[in-house]
Amino acid sequence: MMMGMMSAKDGSAEQMMSPDHVEGRIAFLQAELKLTDAQQPQWKAVADAMRANAKLAKEAMAGMGGAMMSAGSAAMTPLKRIDQVEQMLSARLEGLRQLKAAMEPFYATLSEAQKAVADKLLMPAPMGMM
Repeated sequence: MMMGMMSAKDGSAEQMMSPDHVEGRIAFLQAELKLTDAQQPQWKAVADAMRANAKLAKEAMAGMGGAMMSAGSAAMTPLKRIDQVEQMLSARLEGLRQLKAAMEPFYATLSEAQKAVADKLLMPAPMGMM
């Protein structure tokens, strides 16, 4: 995502990458990329994919938190945990595919200067945000 922009020591990068801060991340990227009016429709598709991935990441984190709480119980078997992880990874893969589908036409609209900025800032994070 934007590891170079903020120090990991102060936690700002982690906070910005949090699914709870997706709108701030979208606004930051839009400003840094200096998008034109003509690029807005393609950017909207990317922003919508980022929102969907953030929602997915938030749901996955909540689900994993609940799984951790019940991990000590007999009901949470290794097979059930594997099933949960498999579902989470499948959802993550689908989110990445949707993000890629939105990103390809958007990236094609960027100028060389915008691409240089995008290449530094538009990096998918482990939980699907950008």
